[in-house]
Amino acid sequence: FSPAEKNAWDLSRWNYARLEITNEGAGVVTVDGRLDNPGAQDWTASSPGFAVAPAGANATMGFPFNRADSEYHGPEIFRSQLAKPDGHRSHWKSFDSSDVRALRLVIRSSAPDIRLVIGDLQAAWPADATRDAVLEAMPYLDEFGQVRALEWPGKIHGETELRDAVKAEFAVAVAGKRADVFDRFGGWANGPHLKATGNFRTEKRDGRWWLADPDGNLFWSVGVCGAGFNVSTPLSDERKRANFFAWLPGDDDPLKLAGIGSDKKSTSVNFAAMNLMRVFGPDWNTVARDAVHGQMRLWGVNTLAAWSATELMRDAKTPYTLTAAIWQPVWYDGGERMASPFDASFEKNLRTELENFSWAKKDPFCIGAFIDNELEWPDEFTPKIFMMPDWAPTKRWVLEKMKAKYPDVAALNAAWGTSLADWKEFFKIPAPKIPKAAREDIEPLYLDYAQAYFGKCRRVMNEVLPGKLYLGCRTHRGPKVVGRAARGSVDVFSVNCYDSCVAAHQLGADEDMPVIASEFHFGAVDRGVPSPGLRGVHDQTQRGLCFANYLASALADPRFVGCHWFQWSDQSAAGRPDRENHQCGFVDVTGRAYPEFTRVVSRATAAMYEARLHDNSADKILERLTETR
Repeated sequence: FSPAEKNAWDLSRWNYARLEITNEGAGVVTVDGRLDNPGAQDWTASSPGFAVAPAGANATMGFPFNRADSEYHGPEIFRSQLAKPDGHRSHWKSFDSSDVRALRLVIRSSAPDIRLVIGDLQAAWPADATRDAVLEAMPYLDEFGQVRALEWPGKIHGETELRDAVKAEFAVAVAGKRADVFDRFGGWANGPHLKATGNFRTEKRDGRWWLADPDGNLFWSVGVCGAGFNVSTPLSDERKRANFFAWLPGDDDPLKLAGIGSDKKSTSVNFAAMNLMRVFGPDWNTVARDAVHGQMRLWGVNTLAAWSATELMRDAKTPYTLTAAIWQPVWYDGGERMASPFDASFEKNLRTELENFSWAKKDPFCIGAFIDNELEWPDEFTPKIFMMPDWAPTKRWVLEKMKAKYPDVAALNAAWGTSLADWKEFFKIPAPKIPKAAREDIEPLYLDYAQAYFGKCRRVMNEVLPGKLYLGCRTHRGPKVVGRAARGSVDVFSVNCYDSCVAAHQLGADEDMPVIASEFHFGAVDRGVPSPGLRGVHDQTQRGLCFANYLASALADPRFVGCHWFQWSDQSAAGRPDRENHQCGFVDVTGRAYPEFTRVVSRATAAMYEARLHDNSADKILERLTETR
């Protein structure tokens, strides 16, 4: 859809756009939307929206679009968070709200006919100086870590209300029993039974990859990252001077032990932990951990995914994944992190990191380990080599490969059309002027480089954590050479995929291996936290329906063996140290769930095993997962 009267819609005086949808048909309809700037693509010069409308239902597609940091002109105190109280949201993705050239909708239905009523595109949340002044007034956060100036359903207003609400919800979680098909690990108790090995493993059955749990039952991993109670935000001197917080614990307050943390660089405040201590006293952590396990069982979430608290893992109540982070040795370039598998200390550092998890070596609840997170896998290998400093181990490795191919520099000069005086000048060629012959020599080494990385990780995993699954490196982007290199080394290839449905672009169609979506989420701006995260939707109900759609897409793909939501709790409305302040949690800062969201999640997970076994179409699976009868 294009503007009728002008070349573009100008939404620069607004912070949100929405589209009302009514599904009058018999199937579940999904609408993948996009507001486009000139030259728009899915991940640049556009703003995405997504909505799911079950048969006979109304739905709203939300577009909580972002702006450049330079366009923010509010109080400086809020620059330390990505999304501001006035609706300004920053993001790495570019979007110009003043030059919207089109609204693009991709419409699907689980029924053969579509009867969909689409309303007008509406601009919402106008810029208003008077209202912004109210939203920006200090203190910003109240005594529970909530945004003070806003109201929403479920907001807590006093300690008695907090205690009653949290205790009631946790009691249901701890005592609750799901009358469904899950075994003690979250596997399919009533499904086909496989060989029990005492560990998690992979198996392909009837053309579909599965995990098998230690008891031999089929297991499909629905996980949540960051399960635990750390929802910290910086407690800076600037914030103290600005009266940013309505309340902080005094030196003699027991809550300070739970809520104030410091390291050599900074101090932070954790309202989530203090809220639980307010409710349950000094033993709050034990009670809260029991509740987390109970909530996960009730909602059909069967995996403590990456970054989850070690205490929860060691409770031996919910399967978990470990995350080993080899932050060095790597090569940094403008924020890019490339692994250095040829560094002499690579395997030693990894071995040391994995040995920290020796307690999990014989634990049947340990699924396996991710190694690293969102490494940079560039589309082209050769330019990165010439950009590296001469000491970089990968660069030195490429040099040795060229020395092995060419007997001397003269032979290399003849092949490349260069005039290098000696091997010391080998990498002095500017990246923009790399000869074609050099690319032809070096680019094929990308596969060898990546195979060395995955192969060495595999070897150390076998040494330190034998029997546990090597779950890959949580890839967020990269060419198909990465998938080819991982084959034969990883047990499961992992991708962080923030989209409306799963994808593994790093794998070619012929790469047949188990895959897990190790991060995804959908957030909204209807509950006080100002950022909707990497995939924004309209409200909590849409968050649940979008979860179900993502799950359906993964269940329909025979390679996927799980998907992991990021994350357990909302991030602080005031932002993490890296400025993220996303409303992306199963629970809020008080530890309570979003019921509109978790109701849909529970229905979807209850139906997932039957859907995985019997349905091939993502549309039909979504219909099964969202059925309310």
